[in-house]
Amino acid sequence: TALPYLAKQFQDQGNVDDAILTYKKALEVYPGKPAILVNLGYAHELKGEYAVAIQYYKKALESDPDDAMVWVNIGVAQEKLGDMAAAVQSYEKAMDINPWNHLAHFNLGNHYYRSEDMPKAIAYYKKAVELNPALPDAYFNLTRSYIKSQQYEKALAAVRGGLQFDPVNDMGIQMQADLNVYFELQQ
Repeated sequence: TALPYLAKQFQDQGNVDDAILTYKKALEVYPGKPAILVNLGYAHELKGEYAVAIQYYKKALESDPDDAMVWVNIGVAQEKLGDMAAAVQSYEKAMDINPWNHLAHFNLGNHYYRSEDMPKAIAYYKKAVELNPALPDAYFNLTRSYIKSQQYEKALAAVRGGLQFDPVNDMGIQMQADLNVYFELQQ
């Protein structure tokens, strides 16, 4: 049946309510199918219904408890609910399952950045970039972490790395310009 594809199309068009209804119909045809449950969870996440999203993600894990991306999705939703400790556990679980999951590293970097733990933030962002060199947001967040740590040469290298993959990113362009001015003033 085309129901999961139709639901995804609704979701991509911003029609999340119809996407949710269609995913639920798809579950009637394919009961317990993990991909549909994950997409249904994500649709609820788009609506800001994070607790409901977590329920669907956990139901998907019943069939495939070793799906690292589902654990990342749970962590993101837990963060949105303000449960940082649970989010960290979910990201760590994702990394236990798949140590190469760049998004688990990236999200842990975000957590430690917000917690003002720059050494850990830097370590996780560096690992995310190592695992997925085409992830500009990891470079840009690494840049901000280096700036907060007053490691300006490393910040400039990081922002340049991000701009290689997203050369029109306003934040990246501004950070590079600011760092260039900083270095000019140091001469």
